[in-house]
Amino acid sequence: MKLKFLLLIGLFPLTLFAQQQIPRYKYKLPQKIYRVRIPDNRPKTAPVVTDPGNQVTSGENFTMRWNSVSGATFYDLQLHPDRSFTNAHTQGTNALNTTFHQEVTQQTTFYFRARARNNDGAGPWSNIVDMVVVPRPAETAPTEAPQLTAARAQVLSDQTYTISWTQPARASWFWLIESPSPTFDSGQGSGLTIPAGGTPSYSFHHAVSQPTIYYYRIRAANQAGNTHWSNTVQVTINPR
Repeated sequence: MKLKFLLLIGLFPLTLFAQQQIPRYKYKLPQKIYRVRIPDNRPKTAPVVTDPGNQVTSGENFTMRWNSVSGATFYDLQLHPDRSFTNAHTQGTNALNTTFHQEVTQQTTFYFRARARNNDGAGPWSNIVDMVVVPRPAETAPTEAPQLTAARAQVLSDQTYTISWTQPARASWFWLIESPSPTFDSGQGSGLTIPAGGTPSYSFHHAVSQPTIYYYRIRAANQAGNTHWSNTVQVTINPR
């Protein structure tokens, strides 16, 4: 036991010395910066917009067209009266054309451009094309009254008959009057508003128990005014 104790006592200073003499170092690993190159998959080229023409009238449609760009999923479009496109609204489409119509009260030039886009971003803007939009000419009333005709002068009760008329220039609609009175007295008969542009005719039928005469007249109109009344035609309806 005495020997062991002495050995332990002899080793203790050596252990303590060893702990005190060994220096402690802190190692700091050098930092390495890794640069990752992200591919730029945006469309590389600008679409080419074709010339849409020179001039349209206010409210008339005009179409802008451009070619397809590789890598594009849709296209940004701008139409603006300022060639610099300051504060221009941007709309998108996946088509290769779009149609506009502009209402103006004075002559205005509208500028258009497009660019290709995908989920990675947009490519460069296209060439700029323009379209001049002019106001509609002042509308004037039609001056020539329609000419009215009846396909048959007499029909049987509940038999269909047709009234036809000519279409004067600048007519937008027609006002057709039917009346049992040859003077078209107020409160008698009825009126029909018929748009211009279709077949200029209208069909009637009446059921009667005694001979009855119906009288017809018509006039053409637009926003600026109307013509005078046409000639009068009549159709006699006889009971069966």
